Amino acid sequence: MTSFYKPSIKLPAVFRLSLALALLVAVTSCRKKIEPQAVDTLLTGGVELHAIDALNADTLIAVGGSRYEYGTAFTSYDGGATWNRFNSIAGNAFYACKWIDAQRVVAAGYGGHCAVSDDGGQSWSFKQLNDPLHVHAVEWRNGALLFAGGYNLAHGFVTHGSNLDEPQNLQKDTLPNEMRALLFADSDDVYAAGYGLILRSGDSGNTWQPTAAQGDFFIGLAKANGKIYAAGLNGTVIESDNDGVSWSHVKRGNNPAKLNTIWNAFDGNANGLVIAGENGKINWYDFTDDRWFRVDANTDDDIAGVRLLDKTVLCCTSQGNVLRVVLP
Repeated sequence: MTSFYKPSIKLPAVFRLSLALALLVAVTSCRKKIEPQAVDTLLTGGVELHAIDALNADTLIAVGGSRYEYGTAFTSYDGGATWNRFNSIAGNAFYACKWIDAQRVVAAGYGGHCAVSDDGGQSWSFKQLNDPLHVHAVEWRNGALLFAGGYNLAHGFVTHGSNLDEPQNLQKDTLPNEMRALLFADSDDVYAAGYGLILRSGDSGNTWQPTAAQGDFFIGLAKANGKIYAAGLNGTVIESDNDGVSWSHVKRGNNPAKLNTIWNAFDGNANGLVIAGENGKINWYDFTDDRWFRVDANTDDDIAGVRLLDKTVLCCTSQGNVLRVVLP
């Protein structure tokens, strides 16, 4: 427990009032709400959605499904105006997805189930990873394919290789903690984040070393402005500009909108950072203004996944919707 020194000298009443007002301004300033330029519902899927990815503004995928029934994927090639739906690709839900290029896309999830498409999501082939642990993240860069996940917090893994057709043969690294996020910072530099730790690999995932980050259940990673950012389930957002040797909190980064909210998704680009979670909560950190904003997306849906394109936030929800939130 941290203890604070209490001075014996009593501050003047005027000074105490000024200090209280300053603290009030500091607290409330990080909670300013902004109205988006637009909020559009692109999809009402009727099934739980867990992850979303975008190759560009037109080419989208959202995946989900029931944990014990089947995996579902929705793809769109016109920015969400129309969608193709694929059911029963896998026996259980998908938790992660990734566009490799315009033709190849991967989805993975419960029990190590994986599906690969070589025709832009028009058809799928089922695969099974070499371990029945749940996949929560998929990443790809320059021929390196990575999956990360785990089960029940205490069992984690990262697999890596290059063969989309035989993911069951990828090399597997067993980790002590469940993993939730992957990020290629450049061609060989990759990060993996999860329960209480962030790992870094300088050789495309062949070997891993722990970074100095600790303490939260990290659910997302992003690179922007030459820094690596990570977000936690409790709302913590941290940054590193030295390859994870040290981390610091993003300004007002500790749960900037509301306490007792579970945060599920995180992304970032040159414009800012976005973190989203329960009951439609979305927070936007604008690099230009150097502050957090609450985004009123006019929804109570639990947001499960986000993808940030320029200043447009694509969200998928556990209630089966895909939203497009255009920031001002």
